[in-house]
Amino acid sequence: MQDNKSEQPAVVAEVLYEAPTPFNRRLIFDRGELDGVAPGMPVIDEGGVVGQIVRVTPVSSEAALLTDEVVSIPVQLTRTGLRLIAFGSNQPGKVEVRYFSSDADIKPGDLLITSGIGGAYPPGLTVGKIDSVDRDASSGFAHAIVTPASHPDRHRHFLILRNLPHQYSPQTAGSTQKAERPITNSAGDARARRALN
Repeated sequence: MQDNKSEQPAVVAEVLYEAPTPFNRRLIFDRGELDGVAPGMPVIDEGGVVGQIVRVTPVSSEAALLTDEVVSIPVQLTRTGLRLIAFGSNQPGKVEVRYFSSDADIKPGDLLITSGIGGAYPPGLTVGKIDSVDRDASSGFAHAIVTPASHPDRHRHFLILRNLPHQYSPQTAGSTQKAERPITNSAGDARARRALN
């Protein structure tokens, strides 16, 4: 008989505690391998991407937050479709976008969503909004500071998204596609609200 847990698109997980780390916050959840949780799975709340599972045991899992320096996420600007990479920042509670051209069309207030490239994160999840852009004309590169849309301090329950083949496969993520609308404003957001309420 096939395990029904493996067919579910997401797992509702409760925070057991915050792992004491010197520089970064980690959340420990009450769901693990026995619940179908595996390293690399995204964690979301009703606002958007919270982080990513980095370690699992049979009955628990550990997530690095979006702001953790070990986390990087392929993202996309909803306004222009520009694809970028978001990294955890050394600024508390912030995310950085690095290594893009200094003349790129990106400005404060722009919304970032997951692009789906790489297959770890499904496309269209809200990541955050651009706070500021620092352009270096001499090097030709720029970087931006982002405020995450998620609120890990406000909730005890989160969704861990499974890497379903039809949603997250590299073949699907690598296909040519236009900028997606954030699903956290429709299906994803509704799914998160149902689980968290």
